[in-house]
Amino acid sequence: MNRTFSSAYTLCALLFVLVLSVVFLLRLNDSRNREIAAAEARFTSIVRDLQYHDPPLDSIAIQRILAASTTGRSSLRAVAVYTFEGGLEYLWSMNRRYLADDLSALPVPLSPEFTYHQLTEVSLSRRIPASGGRTVIVEAVYRVIPSSIWYRLFHDTLLAVLVFAVLTVVVTVVVLLAGGRSQRRAGARDSHPPESDRSAPPEPQTAAPRSAPEGRGNQPADRDSQTGMFNPNSGLTYEAHLPRRLALELERAASNDQDLAFVHARFPGLSRGTDGYRSCARAMVEQFLFEDLIFEQGQDSFAVVMPNTDLNRAIKQVEHFYSEIKATPLPGRPFFGITARSGRLVEADRLIREAQHALQKAHSEQQTILAFRADPQKYRDFVAQQSG
Repeated sequence: MNRTFSSAYTLCALLFVLVLSVVFLLRLNDSRNREIAAAEARFTSIVRDLQYHDPPLDSIAIQRILAASTTGRSSLRAVAVYTFEGGLEYLWSMNRRYLADDLSALPVPLSPEFTYHQLTEVSLSRRIPASGGRTVIVEAVYRVIPSSIWYRLFHDTLLAVLVFAVLTVVVTVVVLLAGGRSQRRAGARDSHPPESDRSAPPEPQTAAPRSAPEGRGNQPADRDSQTGMFNPNSGLTYEAHLPRRLALELERAASNDQDLAFVHARFPGLSRGTDGYRSCARAMVEQFLFEDLIFEQGQDSFAVVMPNTDLNRAIKQVEHFYSEIKATPLPGRPFFGITARSGRLVEADRLIREAQHALQKAHSEQQTILAFRADPQKYRDFVAQQSG
């Protein structure tokens, strides 16, 4: 997924740069055309004033006409008025860089030549008929891309880049979180047995009596448990599969030097097949994720196998589950008995009895959650004595 995301992001980044560049150039060209049109209008106004001025048109009259246009804030950069017969009549320049030649070295009559930047400036020229058959030539250089346009364009471009960068960070974080969640789920699924183990026929139930209410006795496994793994009514695994599946998970945990927790939960007042029972079953799946590790137990109980989970972590998960489900209308207060492998080479039957013992004690002491804490060293000593 990371490779796919990198390829998609590279393509999006290239498209973004391309679109941003095209928009920048189009806006720059549009601004330049507007400024050229404005410069031509101002130049036409100057030419009209010079053309219709009462004779004689001398340098003083020209200077008076151009006084408003030759200020520092004007877009006019340089202007020259001259005739081919009499030479230069008037010359003004913002600075000397607009003059292509040294005026002292030019021949007389003088006809100056301007130098300017082809992109940011434009040169305009117009001929005016004058008295005595003379022709007056007016040339001017205007700035058509001022600094304000550059500032606006770069400001908007930088803003677009910042927005793209923020979106990139947000999307990257979301993709990484989604990828990490998928990897954790895949790792958890890999720790489960293959389908061949799941579909294996169940062995006879050897666990101690369930925590069903007195008078009901142990409930036999559903008849469909011999032909399937999950009860379609609850979506959970039939209880007859628990001993074999727990034994397989214990073997896997021991070979990988991992812990394993086992939870026995009872909801007094529930009855298998009712809406309340199915609601609790769905809540168990949402919390513990894997329905093939959640088992029906009697009429009002459930069992959960939690691979690669120690006792403290199992207690926290059960506490979280209880905090979520206690807002749901229940016929009675639920009780949870928890135990764990805790580094022991323990059999499935013993782990089931420990969880049931913790559940019975939780019920008798009216504690919602109670854990059976085994001492690994004492357990090893006990096993050694039994072997001796």
